[in-house]
Amino acid sequence: MPGVDLRIEDATALASVPNESIDLVFASNFLEHLEGDQIDSLLGRCFEVLKPGGRLILIQPNHRLCAETYFDDPTHRTIFDDANIREWLARHRLKIRKLVPGLLPFSMKGRLPKSELLTWLYLISPWKPLAAQMYIVAEKA
Repeated sequence: MPGVDLRIEDATALASVPNESIDLVFASNFLEHLEGDQIDSLLGRCFEVLKPGGRLILIQPNHRLCAETYFDDPTHRTIFDDANIREWLARHRLKIRKLVPGLLPFSMKGRLPKSELLTWLYLISPWKPLAAQMYIVAEKA
């Protein structure tokens, strides 16, 4: 795809990415699989590679909304919720511009069929049953 530069490397190091060269970093359901020092390394590196005004967009399970199922995935290592994610990002000088505590269900596995229309209707609806994934947009000031 034009304008997309795919790199396969250690995500916590982003070693091949020059400082202040990226407009947007996106991670979905990733940080909870890392240990604290890896998260600190990754968020610090995200700050370095983002251009001023660049954004970090995260979709993360919100432990506050899914505590009973959060560790059903045995690879989850770190708890994130809509309170402590603020602290993690602030520590790395990333300012939250938007935080939606419950945007998506914890899992898309279920009895309902996968449908672009149903997903779109869910996203625009003010009622979000089973919502347990938070959506965060943070910016390098």
